[in-house]
Amino acid sequence: MAKMGEIQIYDASNEDRKYLYHQLDIFNHTKVSYDQNDPVLYFERCIKKDNVVIGGILAQMFWGILSIEILWVDEKYRNNGYASALLNDVEKMAKDKNCTISHLSTYDFQAKDFYEKSGYIVFGILEDCPDGHKCYYMSKKFI
Repeated sequence: MAKMGEIQIYDASNEDRKYLYHQLDIFNHTKVSYDQNDPVLYFERCIKKDNVVIGGILAQMFWGILSIEILWVDEKYRNNGYASALLNDVEKMAKDKNCTISHLSTYDFQAKDFYEKSGYIVFGILEDCPDGHKCYYMSKKFI
């Protein structure tokens, strides 16, 4: 814990995190109204084989924007269409909720080519992130 005068900096608890997200939601809502009942919709889908997770996608939607946080398929099961199935499933769910655009980030050693084949375009590149690599910021418009 760091002290600065009368304030303290410390590790956030679960309650602290919820409070911070809630406060940001309150502020954001003063600038942009939500066009869905819940401010954030979560799309969390998995594929299992023999009761073991072999792939999954974690995404969230707000303001008609889909944010892909994680898309992963076990190496043994890659190149079988599972990643495409997961991505298509979540994109359809988001579009059914009037989503208009999706965005994500991926590294040069991850899945940039896969996302490009899925219709995503690069709108930004962060060099040396991590050192010697690139982080690509990508988006896809649904309309």
